[in-house]
Amino acid sequence: MRSRAWGSILLAIAWAGVSCGVREDGRVHRANPDDVPFGLLEEGREPVAAPVPGPRSMVELYFFDEGEGQLAPVERLVASSSVPGLLAELERGTTDAESASGLQSALTDAEAIASVGVEGGVAIVDLTESFRELGGGDQLVAIAQMVFTLTGRSDIDEVSLTLAGEPVEVPRGDGSLTSGTLRRVDYESLAPPGSASRANRVAAATRAARPVRPSFA
Repeated sequence: MRSRAWGSILLAIAWAGVSCGVREDGRVHRANPDDVPFGLLEEGREPVAAPVPGPRSMVELYFFDEGEGQLAPVERLVASSSVPGLLAELERGTTDAESASGLQSALTDAEAIASVGVEGGVAIVDLTESFRELGGGDQLVAIAQMVFTLTGRSDIDEVSLTLAGEPVEVPRGDGSLTSGTLRRVDYESLAPPGSASRANRVAAATRAARPVRPSFA
């Protein structure tokens, strides 16, 4: 009975030391709540789990090589390989290492693109007036970046650019203007060696493999 009583006394002393604090002078003092680490006194507080990264995809982006005067492909792990995701990566620009090697992106204005979509193998990119404010050279490079990057997807053969939902004239690599759909061959002067012709062969094979949709008069 005496040992049980002593155990209760020792337990009470230990609890008092934790809740009130025992200083070097041996006397018990109540702890100041402001001195307690944040959240320690909260009841029912659940631990916050660290965010789990989702699946990532390896994609090929195209940036401009200032030294070579042409586009250069860059492989990158991204959270989304969708059309909006690819354009967002171009707008995000190059990494420090890529910039140090002479690469840059002409499409760095997040307000330049209003919306994107895909219809029948064509990526439709609706631009804003902000895009038209780009200089002639930067505008040409930005369009080439979009065309090469987006046609890297197996389901996209061409890119159509619109402004407020209406067709808009944009420059090709040879300096001519067009409001039609765009392919890599239209920017062959900016293409890395062999990439434009290879993309055209892949696009032709993809179109040939697609089922023919019946048309009704």
